[in-house]
Parts: sequence; C-alpha cells; structure tokens
Amino acid sequence: MDEPATQRGGWWRWVPTAVGLILLSVLASGLRDQRTQGQWSASRAADAKPLFLAARAVKLGADPLDPGVLQTLATQGGMREGGGAGAVRAADPKRGADKGGAYASMYPVSAGLVFSVLQPEGWTEFVARFRSLGFWLLVVGAGAAGAAGAARRHTAVLGAALGVGTILWIAPPLSEGLGVGQANVHIAGLTGLALGAMAVGWSAGFALLVVTGFGVKLLPIALVAPAAAGRWWRGVLWLGALIAVLSVWVAQVAPLSLVLSDVAESVRYQAAVAPKWVLREPPREAFVLFHLRQGPLGLATGMLALAVVLPSLKGQRWWTPEWLREWVSRRAAASDMVVAAALTAAWMAVLGAGSQRIYAVLQVPVWAWLAGAVVAPRLRWPGRILACLLALLVVVPGRLTAELLPGWDGRAIVLLSAWLAWGGVGARAVMYGWADWSWTRRLAMVAVLGWLAGLGAWWSGMAPSG
Repeated sequence: MDEPATQRGGWWRWVPTAVGLILLSVLASGLRDQRTQGQWSASRAADAKPLFLAARAVKLGADPLDPGVLQTLATQGGMREGGGAGAVRAADPKRGADKGGAYASMYPVSAGLVFSVLQPEGWTEFVARFRSLGFWLLVVGAGAAGAAGAARRHTAVLGAALGVGTILWIAPPLSEGLGVGQANVHIAGLTGLALGAMAVGWSAGFALLVVTGFGVKLLPIALVAPAAAGRWWRGVLWLGALIAVLSVWVAQVAPLSLVLSDVAESVRYQAAVAPKWVLREPPREAFVLFHLRQGPLGLATGMLALAVVLPSLKGQRWWTPEWLREWVSRRAAASDMVVAAALTAAWMAVLGAGSQRIYAVLQVPVWAWLAGAVVAPRLRWPGRILACLLALLVVVPGRLTAELLPGWDGRAIVLLSAWLAWGGVGARAVMYGWADWSWTRRLAMVAVLGWLAGLGAWWSGMAPSG
C-alpha cells in the first residue's frame, strides 16, 4: 500500500514539474502529427454525419428523430449515406433489423443539442470544428487523468505528461478516430477530465463533464456509481440537478416519451446485434472475452470498486446501524473514488471495444491514469516497480498484430487491449487497497478475481473455436 508522502523542500520539489514540462514539449510533435494525419476529407467522416444532421435539425427547429427530416437535410447538404447505425442486411438471420433509416444513429437526441454549439451550418466547417474539439478534449482529458493518477500537486504536471503520452500508444492511432469523425474521442476526453475533477473535489465540474458525456453517449453515466458509493453527496446532487436540466432542454426539442423510447430502442439494438467477427467462429479466447465483458466483468468491477471506497469495518459487522451511519456520513477519500472511477472507465472501454477498431480511443483515460499513478508519491519501491510494469502494458496494444494472433479479427484485438487496460487498473486497485483491507476483504477480492478467471477458463472449454 501507500505510505505517507515525504516532505521535500527547496528546488527538489520542482524537479517533477520540470521533467513533466520537458516531456510535454517532446510529445507535442507526435500529437501534432496525429492531428494532421486525422484531417481526412470531410466525406470520410461518416461517424459524424448523424451528429451533424441532428444538430442541424435542432438549429432549424425541426424534429431530429424524423428520418425524413434527416434525409432532407442530408440531400440539401449533398451528403452520401453512411454513419450511425449503418445498413444491416436482413438476409443475415443472426443480426437484427436496422434501427431507422440511412442516417439513424445510436446517439440520443441530446447529442444533437450538445453539438449544436458547433454551429452546424456547413458540413465541412462542422467537421473541422468537431475534430478540433475532440482532439483538444482528449489531450486535456488525458492530462487530467494522468494528474489524477499522480495524486499530488508537486507530481501533477509529470503525471499529466505521462498521461498525454499514452495517446500516442493506442492502436489504431488517434488519427483514425479523428478521420472518421468518432464522438468517442470526445467521450474519452470528457472521461479523463471527470477523473481530474473528482481528484480535486470539483463536484459541479465533475457533474457537468459526466452529464455532457451522457448527453452524447450513455456510458459516461456509469461514473455516477463510484461517486455515490464514495458518499460524495454533493457531486451526486449536482449530477441529479444537471440531468434534470438536460431533460428539460431535451423536452424543448422532442417529447420525452419519444426520446426515451428511442434510447430504449438503441439499447435493444446494440444488445441484439453482435459484431460479425463474433459470428464467424473466432478463436476461443476472443469469443470468451467478448461474452465476459458485460455481466461478469461488470460484477467484478463493482465488487473491486466497492472494496476500495467502502469504509473499514473496524470490528463492526456488515449492515449494522452503526456501520450504515458511518457509511452515509463519512465521505471516501478523493483518491479512493478516483481509483474506483478509473476502474469503471476501464469497464466502459471494454464494453465499447470489439464492435469497431476505432473504439480503442476509450482506453486513453484508463492508460493515462495508470501511467500517472507511477509517480504517486506514497508508493513504496516494490510497489512502484509493479506500478511501472502495469503502466508499461500500454505499449502492448500496438504490438498485437494479426501475425502475432492468427485468426484474430482487428476488432477482437482492440477488445483484448481493453481487457489489458482493465487488468492493469484492477491490479493497481488491489495494490492501492491491500494494506488497509482486512483479511476478509482481501480474500473476497481474490475470490472475485479468481471467479472471473475461472469462469473465463470454463467458458473457453465450451466456446466454439476458429
């Protein structure tokens, strides 16, 4: 576990900051190259098309849920079909029917409201602003997540630099996400910023970032769980208030009943439609990783996060009135909640992985936090070595190729990378809490992780092989 930070005076305290600034200057060239390489033709930014059309409909006061409105706006803009849910061939009995028309999307109506601030009048100009916003959100978000991992002011800049550096290690690279107009670039940036806001206790800022992300995609709302489990009631109240504000805003565009039914249909569609590689008898390991990513991994994530944020029993029994009063009244340390939130973000990355290669960008705030945690000042040296080894896992995804993993689809490789990120954060969480946990809690966590591994091994024996 961690030990109290040693106090150093004088110029030594500025060494990590200086090193961090030097590292950021070194990284600038690579980040600039990624941004430049992502400036594809606007016609290739297919994933941003439904967002532009929805935002354009909102600006014009039209119905963003009406396929006819979207088609008319697309025709007026000279846009070709593509993006969003895409066409699903009914001839394939293992896949469901398409959700809506050619420009249907998995985004909620609120996404059109959020991106209407980018002035969606011309498609080319919108794409340029959309990419620029996503790039800077990701860079700043990765820095914030890295600083949250560093956990102390005098190591924050170095942690931020290490976090930003992880952007250059994701595979496929950031340029692809920018090129196709992926909103997950923005979601990853907002997630990293939310980790940073949680680390410094900015409840309103944390809530605003989470709700903004929730307005674009549903996954970011999962960050409410570590805040609630950590008894950060001010943050939870801000979240509730801003969700109410978002609901009122959305109601000005479309009836909430239609909005909720559209969201439910999106969830149903995504749950029913598996990526093609899963249906083509993939390798056993890939098949199992895909099917473990929801319920089993979610349960393991929740149990491990709770182990970090729940107060010590101190000889009390579970669920006694005394323990419950302590649970409600005593807020968890910010560092505890950040660990739980990073673990939750890692689960979000695994959930998103496997369907498209470019979803790899969701791993950035996870790797950034893990990299920043290397310089957390309270680590004993054996623990610091292990923390470094866990952070170095970030170099692995770029080396996972079809030659190294025969039979693995590119999307399955991204899924494996996301599992590596979750494993790194999970191991770091165990390191973080081990010394303060009772033997009961330690054994419970070992049992949970052993159950997850055992379930995977059992399913591997039953899964089809390619």
